[in-house]
Amino acid sequence: MLKIWKYLLFSIVFITTASGEVLLTWGGYSKLDITKNEVDAIIKNHIDTTYPEQVKEYNKKLATIKESKIQSVADITFVQKKLMWQDTPKNTTVMLNQLEFKRYCKGLNLAKRKDWRVPTYKELLELVDYSKANPATKEQVKHIAPSEYWSNTQKHLGKKQREKNYWYVDFSLGESNFGNEMEKRYIRCVRELSLKKDNY
Repeated sequence: MLKIWKYLLFSIVFITTASGEVLLTWGGYSKLDITKNEVDAIIKNHIDTTYPEQVKEYNKKLATIKESKIQSVADITFVQKKLMWQDTPKNTTVMLNQLEFKRYCKGLNLAKRKDWRVPTYKELLELVDYSKANPATKEQVKHIAPSEYWSNTQKHLGKKQREKNYWYVDFSLGESNFGNEMEKRYIRCVRELSLKKDNY
């Protein structure tokens, strides 16, 4: 229904002048060379204020669709604070150095998504449950070794530092430390959930 209204509104608001310029006229307001974003904002505001109940119902349906899509990949992922995490047996078997880890996440095609990356140290800490041990992880994490997992956050040791060091989290007790980028540790990729209500 909203899509229909959007097409109707486009047909109403655009007027071509004799000189070939596109003029937007809307409630006494007119502007030449209006941008697509401005048009979208005007249309959205009109629909939101004129049809609030329909918009509310439509957004509810989109949220349901999104949740259904997330649940459809719950066997290989989990969601924590607007982030989708890889959660497969590989997270307990594959050990990589930093360069290998970055390449692995960049090339990962999981849950029909290809925008995976290495997590930050702060993001990795969000998976820790300090009330548990071996592993010290939150309930939704299924595939986890009680061991060390890389983050992509570098530990700076001064200007004379020759080799790069990165933070990792040890999920046996939830402790943290840093290590040389060439050392191999367990890995877990992550991605941001889509902002679109009908996608994940």
